[in-house]
This record gives sequence, C-alpha cells and structure tokens, in this order.
Amino acid sequence: MFVETLFQALLNELFEAFDNGNLKTITSELTLVEVLVKPLIDNNTEVCLTYENAIQNSQLLEVVPINQKILIKSARLRTIINLRLPDAIHGATAILNGCETFLTNDKRLEALSGINVLILSNL
Repeated sequence: MFVETLFQALLNELFEAFDNGNLKTITSELTLVEVLVKPLIDNNTEVCLTYENAIQNSQLLEVVPINQKILIKSARLRTIINLRLPDAIHGATAILNGCETFLTNDKRLEALSGINVLILSNL
C-alpha cells in the first residue's frame, strides 16, 4: 500500500498486533473503492489485484458491507460534523460495529463522538 514513510514503523507495529490476533480490525467495503483509484489511474493491474485480494480475502480484516443503518448514521454524522461522505461512512461503520478506536490521519474525524479517534500524525 502507499504509506507515508513517517508512519511506516507505527503501522508495522499495528500490523504485527493484527497478525498476532491482539487487535480486531474492521473496515467498510468502501475502502476497496478508495484504494483502487490510484492503481487504476496508473493502469497497475498487479497492485489492483493485490489490494482486492488483501481486502476481500484477509483473515485479519472484517469488511463490513454498506447498509441502510450505516447510510442513515452517515447522514446524521454529516449534519453534526463537516465530513465528506466517505469519511462519514467509515465513521458510521466503526461506531455501529462497536469499534473502540478509529485510526485515521484525517483530523476532521477527531470530532466523532462515541469512539476514540487516533490520528496517526499525533502519535
């Protein structure tokens, strides 16, 4: 994945915790759309396939389908916080699935209530 070098060591520690089963991870199926854009623009089929496989077949990552409850919660979040729709969907997915912590590098998501938001650049 395209990861800023600054955060690589931290993310490596997190991925090790995921691998060891110490952390449960979930993501919205929207993640697939987001990670595929750059490789599709670059016509990089290999990276596309790697991302698709990593997201769709991971034993460590639960991919949550977008449903009406998530969409309604997303709309509510957008009325309270100035979020883009994808960010609202990710936030709603995390909140409705009982996540304790939301890991991001988008400072706008710090305003989410009901969940601990960790900003990578603050760690």
